[in-house]
Amino acid sequence: MIVVDASLAHARRGWVSRVLDALDPTMVLGVVDASVKPEDICAWAADIGGIDVLALDRLGATCSPGSAFACGLPVALLDGEAATPARWAELVAERMAPAALERARQ
Repeated sequence: MIVVDASLAHARRGWVSRVLDALDPTMVLGVVDASVKPEDICAWAADIGGIDVLALDRLGATCSPGSAFACGLPVALLDGEAATPARWAELVAERMAPAALERARQ
């Protein structure tokens, strides 16, 4: 396993792309903060190229962790855990519960 710092900053994207081309990895996992806008994730992944799957970190920082799907990339990890259907359901339930409680109070 090799780790390459591929920040969302534009200045380094070309360098990261060249490193990935030189290494020719079997799989590339892109790790992103779940609170980053999907448009920014999509642009980052497209500029770097070759990203196969995403890992979303800091899920507590967003109310819409599924927005990363807009890029068309599968999500493999959620805060370091496998992105299973059960884990996704748990995330959705966690975010819906406060809204349902608020509606019930009104």
